[in-house]
Amino acid sequence: MGPTAVVRAPPLYPQVLKEGVLDDIAKGSGASLKSAGPAADRSAPLIAPDVEVKPSPMADLRKELAAVEASPALKHASADRSAPIIDGSVKVKPSPMPDLVEEIQKSPRSLNPRV
Repeated sequence: MGPTAVVRAPPLYPQVLKEGVLDDIAKGSGASLKSAGPAADRSAPLIAPDVEVKPSPMADLRKELAAVEASPALKHASADRSAPIIDGSVKVKPSPMPDLVEEIQKSPRSLNPRV
């Protein structure tokens, strides 16, 4: 068994493909299309003959909603428990970020690329 050679096809460029396709369209393929003829349309849903379709209750619901003059008043939340509970003895430290920014601005040029 000898080594097998790999043959690569030349690359097809979009312009070459486009011209080839347009030439084929202009020449015509010579093939004639067959008529589809009458086909059975099976796209409609099949509903069993014993199924009864009832009217939608939406019309009655709209009348009922229109009869109510205003929606019922909402109660105000008396106990808002969404706020976190923080013990009074806890102290929050100030942010060190302003000091860090000031330190970077005062630093030599190698650390501060904006200068």
